[in-house]
Amino acid sequence: MKGVSLAILGALIVAIIIMIFVYFIDVLFGLAVFIGIGFTIGLILIGIIVFIVMFVSFFYYLAVKKPKIEPGEYKLEEVKGKK
Repeated sequence: MKGVSLAILGALIVAIIIMIFVYFIDVLFGLAVFIGIGFTIGLILIGIIVFIVMFVSFFYYLAVKKPKIEPGEYKLEEVKGKK
């Protein structure tokens, strides 16, 4: 009788340890999924923001920074930044 009760007690202790281990693995897995989803949403938002900034910058460049090309002959000394 004493051996059976100790075997049942040992089995319960092992089962409790396994349940605690599984619970922590589940918590860690849930945390990893949460962080992964947050990271993915963050990357998507950063991509959208970068796209919008580049889109607006492109049209700003086209509208404001138009090069003025006038007909004529140019010499190398008249060009800025050339020597």
